[in-house]
Amino acid sequence: MNVLILGDSTSFTGGHRPCIYPVFMARRTVWPDRTQIFNPSVAGLTSADAARLFVNHKRLHGAPHSMVIYLGNCNSCATLYPKGRANFIGRAKAKWIRKSRGPRHLNPFRPYTFDPNYDQYLEAPENPENFEYNLSKIIGGAPKCRIALVAPKANRHFIAGSGKGNFIFYRIFGVAAPEYNLLVNLPEVLAPAFKDEADGKIGEAIDRYSEISVSDADETYSVEIKRIADNNLAVLLAENGNYEEAVQKL
Repeated sequence: MNVLILGDSTSFTGGHRPCIYPVFMARRTVWPDRTQIFNPSVAGLTSADAARLFVNHKRLHGAPHSMVIYLGNCNSCATLYPKGRANFIGRAKAKWIRKSRGPRHLNPFRPYTFDPNYDQYLEAPENPENFEYNLSKIIGGAPKCRIALVAPKANRHFIAGSGKGNFIFYRIFGVAAPEYNLLVNLPEVLAPAFKDEADGKIGEAIDRYSEISVSDADETYSVEIKRIADNNLAVLLAENGNYEEAVQKL
C-alpha cells in the first residue's frame, strides 16, 4: 500500500517527531503489511510545490492508494515570488517574475523586532484560484485514491503571514499576546499599550489604542502604527464582549 502525505511545516516531521501527526499516523496498527508512507512535506511548501511533488511521486512509486493533503497555510502567507499554477505557463511566469525582479530589496525577517521600513507591497499571497487549480490537479491525478483533505484552519495557532513584517505586533483574536519583554524596537507610542496589556490592565490598553486610532495617519503616526492600533483595539474590544464596536473599528 502506498500512502502519500502532502503538506507544509504542519506536516513536516523534522525536529518535532514525537508530536507531529504523520508520526502518530504511521504508528497505527491498521496498515496492511508492506505499507509505505511517504512524507515529502517541507516547511514553506505551497500547493504548486505539492502538485509537482505529486507528479514526481507517481513517476517514482506509482499512484498512491491513500493521500493526506494539508495545504494552504503557505499559500496565504505573503511571498516575494508567487509560484502560481503547477503547469508550464505557471512555471514560466514564476520564473519570469523571479528574473525580472532581480536583486530587489527583501523585507528582513527579524523575530519580535519592529521594522519601521517594512514594505507590504513587496510581497503578496498566492491567488486562491491557483490554490484550487493545484489541488484539483493533484486530486484528478489519482482518481482511485482515498483522499483526506485537511483545512488549513485546522491549526488555529498558525497565523497567515507569520514571520512577515511586523506580524508579531498585531493581536489575533483568541490567541495570547506575545511576551512584552521579548519585543524589540517597539515604537514609543505603542509601548504603553503593550505594557498595560501585559500587566492585565486591559481598560488602560484600550484607552491608549483608542487615542492612536482616532488620530490621522501620516500626520501624527505612521500608517503601520495606526494599523496596529486599530487592529489591537478591535481585538481587545471583541475579547471583552464588545463585538459590534470591534467591527466598527476595523
